[in-house]
Amino acid sequence: VERPLRRRWEVTPEVTALLPDDAHPLLREGAAGAEQSWASEKEFRAALADVVAAASKLDVTIDAKTQRAILKAAAVPDPDVDPVVVKGSPAPDPDLRDYENIPLPSGYLDMTDEQRAKALREAAENHLRD
Repeated sequence: VERPLRRRWEVTPEVTALLPDDAHPLLREGAAGAEQSWASEKEFRAALADVVAAASKLDVTIDAKTQRAILKAAAVPDPDVDPVVVKGSPAPDPDLRDYENIPLPSGYLDMTDEQRAKALREAAENHLRD
């Protein structure tokens, strides 16, 4: 069973620690202000791009690997926000994934493919009803 991924992005001390020391003042200046929160990854990426641009003006490099680590560290689960949408569909949350084990019908191995399909469908429907 898939449940949608619901996240917001925020700057925390853990996220700030990933930045090069020379870039820390940028957060205080408001390029992506500390203690801010963004409802979408797109908004957070835009704020991060502002920080990267401001850092480069100070001759401070924030490489792609560090940017990915920041993006990952800033993502916070939040059940109250809209689901994350990827290519028009809600992204699944692997942490909330649930599995259903449905026992095989008796005599399953002796059935034809058509009979197996029908028996599996019936077993699944019965399992979900119970």
